[in-house]
Amino acid sequence: MARALLLAALAAALGTSAADADQFDLLRREFLASINAERGRADVAALRLSPALSGLAQSLADDAARRGNAELAEGSEREALERAVKAGYSARSLAEIFTSSDGSVADVTAHWRERGERTWRTLVRRDFRDLGIGAAIVRDVPLYVFLVAISWDDYAAERFAKYHDLTRMRSQMLERVDAERERRSLPPLSPSTVLDRVAQSHADDMLRRSYYGHTTPDGWTVRERALAEGYAARFAGENIARGQSTVNEVMDGWMASDEHRANLLSRSFTDAGFGLAVGRNRAGFQILWVQVFGRR
Repeated sequence: MARALLLAALAAALGTSAADADQFDLLRREFLASINAERGRADVAALRLSPALSGLAQSLADDAARRGNAELAEGSEREALERAVKAGYSARSLAEIFTSSDGSVADVTAHWRERGERTWRTLVRRDFRDLGIGAAIVRDVPLYVFLVAISWDDYAAERFAKYHDLTRMRSQMLERVDAERERRSLPPLSPSTVLDRVAQSHADDMLRRSYYGHTTPDGWTVRERALAEGYAARFAGENIARGQSTVNEVMDGWMASDEHRANLLSRSFTDAGFGLAVGRNRAGFQILWVQVFGRR
């Protein structure tokens, strides 16, 4: 009976009239409520229905129905992200789930929960925020396509909130830098509010003017920028990075690089300042880190 009712609902929902579209929207919302109930039990924030993701999911389901083959193969995440962008959803991370089942909505979600495999872990991933759902009938069995994702906008908002406290970030950064130096019997660096300004100004400038490099579009080097801020540097050095989401992640990358590690462990430097800029520019979403080292 459940199978017959679900097939009837899908058959109506996949029609072309506005009333039928509303029926399919109800089916989507039933899945959303069921999935969010499972996320709630896992103490994870609820998902939202995304029209753009649902449109993409529906197109994938429709393609499978036209081919008469419900065996949809998951491609690479890069391919999935590119499809999402073309569909109007700028995804930072996205996962695809393909399910063929003639059970009810409750049966499908219960099956995921009881098996506890990758599908279940994907649906309750803490970082995901949006859900798209598509459906089609393939050889008399409902096929569902679920797209679960977090957009760059949501990711950026979370990063902005996380890194609003630059004082805390600088404290964490200096602690990690000095820990690396202490392991090698090197003296600690002194925090410099002037070099903080130099580093922050460069991070902000790279974000604002959509470039990435040690020299500004106007030709200013790190030493020249330090001098302009009133730091009479005899020696100056700089590390930059982009994309890393934590202090430890960016420090791990710098320590793995001969050039960047040399700055971090140099005996020539006595002072350090740090900057961080998060936002969008012509290159897309950016997390830009800057370390400036100096000695007067």
